[in-house]
Amino acid sequence: MFVRNTKFFLRGCLMKEKLILVFIIVFMWACKKESQTFNFYEGVYPLTIVFNNTNSPLLSNKINHIYKNNTVLWLASDSGLYQLQNNTWKVFNTSNSAISDNKINAIAAYNSILWIGTNSGLCKFDGTNWQNYTMQNSPLPVNKIRSLAVDNSGVLWIGTFSGGGLCKFDGTNWQIYTPSNSGLPNNSVANVQIDNQGKIWACTGGGLTQFDGVSSWTIYRTNNSGLPNNQVYCLAFEDNKKWIGTNGGLALFDNMNWKTYTSSNSQLPLDLVRAIDIAVDDNGKKYIATEGKGLAILDKNENWSFINTENSKLPSGYITSVVVDKNVVWIGTQDAGLVRIENIK
Repeated sequence: MFVRNTKFFLRGCLMKEKLILVFIIVFMWACKKESQTFNFYEGVYPLTIVFNNTNSPLLSNKINHIYKNNTVLWLASDSGLYQLQNNTWKVFNTSNSAISDNKINAIAAYNSILWIGTNSGLCKFDGTNWQNYTMQNSPLPVNKIRSLAVDNSGVLWIGTFSGGGLCKFDGTNWQIYTPSNSGLPNNSVANVQIDNQGKIWACTGGGLTQFDGVSSWTIYRTNNSGLPNNQVYCLAFEDNKKWIGTNGGLALFDNMNWKTYTSSNSQLPLDLVRAIDIAVDDNGKKYIATEGKGLAILDKNENWSFINTENSKLPSGYITSVVVDKNVVWIGTQDAGLVRIENIK
C-alpha cells in the first residue's frame, strides 16, 4: 500500500511540475508577443516604445519635427500631420484634409491656431478650417517652409529654405527680411526661436542672428564670437543661456562668455548637430540630437550619457527632433519613426 501511494504521490508531483512548466512557457510567450506588438523594451532604458509604419498610423518613418502643445503631441512627417493625444491618433494629409502638402517640416501654435510649414507653403488650421498661403496667393517668397515660431503677440515668424529669408506675418501684413534689405546674414533659416524678452533668434547658414523685431540686428559668427561654425541649425534656451547646435559642434553662450563642445574636446559623439532640437529639461539636462550617433545627454555637472543603437532599443542613430516632457523624452528619427523613452536617469 505504501509503494502504491508513493507512486500516486510522485505521479501527482510530476503532473504539477508539467502544469507549472506549461504555465511558464505560455507566460513567456505572452510577454514576448506583447513586447513585439508594442515595442516595449527592457534594457538600459527600460520604458521604451517605438511607433513606426508597422504598428501605428504612421505612413512614413521619417519624422521631421515634434511639437508639444499642452497635452497634444504633433508630428511633422513626410506623410502628413499627425496628432497623438491620450494614445489616440489623428492623421491629416492631402487625401482627407485641405493641407497643402504631405511633406511637413515645422509646426507652431498660438491659442487655438495651429501653423504648419510644408514644402508647398504655409497652412493655418483652427481645428476645423484650413487656410493655405503660397507664393501664388500671398507675399510668401518661397513655398518651402523650414521653421516656425510665434511670439507673445501672436505674430508668426517663418524660416525658409535657401532663398526666402526670414518672414514675419501678423495674420494680415507680411514683412520679408533678406540680406539685401536687413541685417539677416543668410537667406537660409534653419530654425527660429523667441526668447523671454521677445527677441527673435534665427539660425542661419551665415551665423546666429538676434533681432529685436524692429531694426536692431546682432550677428554672431566664428570671427566675432565663440561660435564653432557659421552653419547654425538649432537653438534652445536655458534661462538666459543659449545652447546652439552647429555643423562644428555645440556652443553655450551666456550673453557674455562662450564655451564650445566638440568631439575633440568633450564626449560629444559627433560635431554635426544638424537641423535638430536641443531640449532642456527641468533638471538641467541637455538632450542633444545628432545625425548618426543618437542622443547625447549633458547634465548640469557636465557629465555625459548617451542613448544610441548600441546601448538601447533606439531604432536609429539619425535623430531629427527631441522634445522633453517631464520624465518622458520623445525622439523623432529620420528613418525609424517615433520613440518614447520614460524615466531616463
